Amino acid sequence: MMILKRYVFFEVMRTFLLTLLAMTVIVVFVTSFQAVRKWGPVDPLLLLELVPFLVAGAFSLTVPISFLVAVTLTLGRLSQEREITAMRSSGVHLHTVLSPLLVSAFVLGAVTFVLFDQVVPSVYKKKRELANRAIQAILSSKLGAGASTIDDFPGYRIAYRRIEGGVIKDLVVHQLDSSGMNISM
Repeated sequence: MMILKRYVFFEVMRTFLLTLLAMTVIVVFVTSFQAVRKWGPVDPLLLLELVPFLVAGAFSLTVPISFLVAVTLTLGRLSQEREITAMRSSGVHLHTVLSPLLVSAFVLGAVTFVLFDQVVPSVYKKKRELANRAIQAILSSKLGAGASTIDDFPGYRIAYRRIEGGVIKDLVVHQLDSSGMNISM
């Protein structure tokens, strides 16, 4: 009986880990590309610093989805190959086969709860800090070049008159419409 439980458990976990890896990589790449598209060319070191936090944030979404996919695929394969029918005809109850999956579901549910409760808020805080650092890097590179107008942020134009002691004076932020005309200040 224990061999059967281990067999089902390890089949689900193998599929779960592969699915988790694939889905997490996809989510991290998509999130990274969105950051680059939103903020323009970002320092690669800044983006690499963000990746561990993106992975932690992605786990909160990909763990439950990956487990659901793994259970569905594994039980579907067991059913397709008539292994569940063979187990039941041997006198093994269905709850015996499903008990390791239920325990795994509760454990992964607890892990997901901790991720949403502890990890995700710190991930969002770190993403905001890194976004602020990226904006400061862009502004300091433009300001050092002597420009008085910055058009690097889609939908916005930043203008200023002078810099005194590292402080920007007379800063104006214009919101632009799709044709580049001012909407508001």
